[in-house]
Amino acid sequence: GKIQSTVLKPLSNRRNLFLHGGMICDPLMELINSGAIAKNNKDRKPITTGVAVGTKEFYNFVAQRTDISFRPVTYTHDIEVLSSINNLVAINSAIEIDLFGQANAEMIKSKQVSGGGGLVDFLRGGRRSKGGRAIVALVSTTSDGKTSRIVQDLAPHTVSTVPRSDIDYVITENGIANMHNKTLHERAEELIEKAAAPQFRDELRSARENIPTLKRTK
Repeated sequence: GKIQSTVLKPLSNRRNLFLHGGMICDPLMELINSGAIAKNNKDRKPITTGVAVGTKEFYNFVAQRTDISFRPVTYTHDIEVLSSINNLVAINSAIEIDLFGQANAEMIKSKQVSGGGGLVDFLRGGRRSKGGRAIVALVSTTSDGKTSRIVQDLAPHTVSTVPRSDIDYVITENGIANMHNKTLHERAEELIEKAAAPQFRDELRSARENIPTLKRTK
């Protein structure tokens, strides 16, 4: 999707970055050319991934690189490997997040459109990493702007791909909701006031008041 491009582009002014992921795509070319990626060293290559998917230009680019290590999914998604990477910032996306902080990354209107993949693996690896964090990034509304992707609760017959305890931060174009060590009420407050689109906040505030466990305790 668009998340990889959105995340990688602002990092072009950084230096000495390492990337570990299940898949790499075209946006990586710009990041490498900017000089942001670390140099090869004797311990590990700066880019570790399972598969490259993109244009012919990208395939030709990857074929010339000596700083990319292709490893099986049993390595790239292994919780012990992920948690051993210091300062691992695990960034994943989802279709929607409810006011409890649970994420659905698989279904739209009760229809299966995707799978969980390595989503939970990376989030848990990020949380276990020394100095790491687990981030879910998404656009706050559907493409037509008519439906909020921060929702009161997940629709009937919709799975919860990510438990609320596996997410540190929810990031949208509106802001950053800090979910780490928050109460249920505080999680809902963060999502509504910082991550949700402004036009849906009143609706979500009203919905929160009808969920007893999300009300502020006195």
